[in-house]
Amino acid sequence: MTDYTKTVNFAAKDALSSGDANKIAKGAEIDVEYNNIATAVATKADTASPTFTGNVIMPAGNAAAEAIQAQQIQTGELAYAADAEASDTYVIALTPSIIAYTAGMVIAFKANTKNTGPATINVNGAGAKAIEKVKGQALNSGDIQAAQFVILQYDGTAFQMVTQVPDRWTANYAADTASDDDYLVALTPTAQEYYTGMLVAFKATTKSTGAVTLDVDSLGAKAILKRNNLPVENDDIEAGQLVIVQYDGTQFQMQSQVATRPEIIVQRASTQTGAVASNASGAGDDDTIPQNTEGSEYMTLALTPKNTNNILQIDVICILACNEIKPLYTALFKDAIANALTVVVEQADTVDKLYALTLRHTITAGTTNAITFKVRAGRLGTTGTVTFNGVLGLRKLGGVLASGITITEYKP
Repeated sequence: MTDYTKTVNFAAKDALSSGDANKIAKGAEIDVEYNNIATAVATKADTASPTFTGNVIMPAGNAAAEAIQAQQIQTGELAYAADAEASDTYVIALTPSIIAYTAGMVIAFKANTKNTGPATINVNGAGAKAIEKVKGQALNSGDIQAAQFVILQYDGTAFQMVTQVPDRWTANYAADTASDDDYLVALTPTAQEYYTGMLVAFKATTKSTGAVTLDVDSLGAKAILKRNNLPVENDDIEAGQLVIVQYDGTQFQMQSQVATRPEIIVQRASTQTGAVASNASGAGDDDTIPQNTEGSEYMTLALTPKNTNNILQIDVICILACNEIKPLYTALFKDAIANALTVVVEQADTVDKLYALTLRHTITAGTTNAITFKVRAGRLGTTGTVTFNGVLGLRKLGGVLASGITITEYKP
């Protein structure tokens, strides 16, 4: 607005003596004054939508309040800054600087790095404050990604994330693109890291032929294990099978079942004898494990397992008779181990009666060296003579009355 400046001093005219020609205001003087007033009015500011130039100065004594232009509100520049740290301790500098944290304060920043665990933020040196997903819940690794825009709101103690944590559970399925036991999948969106509890589902292109691995988004191949931390084997995964695995921090464990297939018999060995033998020794009729020095050893059979993880099933039939009414037993032993692996007992109700004692025992091979299984038998107690494959030391049924051992090795 142009300032109005008076040209004619009318008060001075009033002070002149009566009759003085200058005492009278002339028309030209009045025109000048009116023109000056018109110019000042025509150039005044528009109060409805004023236009300012230069810097807007706030009244003195109100330093805490600063003028805000509409453009600054639109761009968000007053509450946003980029982080430049290389750790979980995020640091930003807002312009103008904040004086202190206040409950409800909202800030935004662009993270320079992804977090690897609990994280903090320090704004304008006001002090590091924890960043939480929800009230009291610290961040997990990967909750903030490098270059992610993060919006936080201060709750009076910590900053809570207003932006959502990256969704780590959806879109975790993809078809395998490999052609061997090293399965490859590419998820959408791309996984940033392996994390404990991570679930991945994939459709296998080929069946497994042995131990397998899974590489998700080129994060590195990790072994896939089945139950009991056993490696995947041939045919455990079929071509076209939907496989669900979960990361345990070291490798993937199968949550889906291995392919259903008939039991695979790897090998079988057996021995049978109709030979007669007698012995008056036995085991104590008490609460102790039968020993490899008690009773008589009547049969042995050795087998060399093909795989340490395979299952060995031992089936035994032992024909016994006793000249006293005593409990008869058959016990299974392994190599030179003193304690019996298992034992079966039959209570005789008649002297010199034939009894067929059968047992079955299953173990994990645990070795690929030869294992010798031994069958010992006798009576419980201190008296009585036991005949193997006969009665009173004599053969029965021409030798076809026989006892035997069968060992079957299964692939689990």
